[in-house]
Amino acid sequence: ILKTHSIDHHNWENFMSYFNEVYLGFLDRLSESYPNITSTELRLCALIRLRIPVNEISIILGISQQSVHKSRYRIRKKVKLNSEDDLDKFISSI
Repeated sequence: ILKTHSIDHHNWENFMSYFNEVYLGFLDRLSESYPNITSTELRLCALIRLRIPVNEISIILGISQQSVHKSRYRIRKKVKLNSEDDLDKFISSI
């Protein structure tokens, strides 16, 4: 599914279904612990969990790399990470 450049709503549902099979409860734990995270940010967190680089995330989500960086910043604020804390490590630990 990720090999296509842009993912529509139906493909996102399929992707999230497969993702939930591999990473049991990840999205549930994340959304329960941080209820202010949006569904778009959950998608980004799933892609970060898969260790997909920013440039590929921007292609998959159909947004600029700068937008990915801004979204990562917003997620960091919502989960209250310090500037020296690594978002990728934090997401991997969930």
